[in-house]
Amino acid sequence: MNELFKKRYVFLTGAILSAYLIVSPTVGRADNAVVVDPGHYKVEFENEKVRIIRARYGARERSVTHEHLAGIGIELTNGHFKVTLADGTVVENKSNAGDVNWFDAGRHAAENLMNAPYEAVYIEIKD
Repeated sequence: MNELFKKRYVFLTGAILSAYLIVSPTVGRADNAVVVDPGHYKVEFENEKVRIIRARYGARERSVTHEHLAGIGIELTNGHFKVTLADGTVVENKSNAGDVNWFDAGRHAAENLMNAPYEAVYIEIKD
């Protein structure tokens, strides 16, 4: 490869990657939960309309600050969490296995306050 070709290849590759990150609603977010906290969040399915994430926390585990698109949460176990929102507000959430809830898009950190594991499925809705 000659030097000019290498420079053009690197520039073009960077431009394509940048465009992808800007256009993609889940990959381009700085605090995408599955990227910044893969120990707690795993993508189970994704297409152009939804992203389905499985969340698993051990007893008393904390997440790093992350964000989700708006969507639906399906609780697979009971839950009791302390959630710190982006503005510093702290709220406690309790849920029961089988609960189905809407959640708004947002950035937060979470702490499982239970002495038991927690598991849920989040269905993020893409615009």
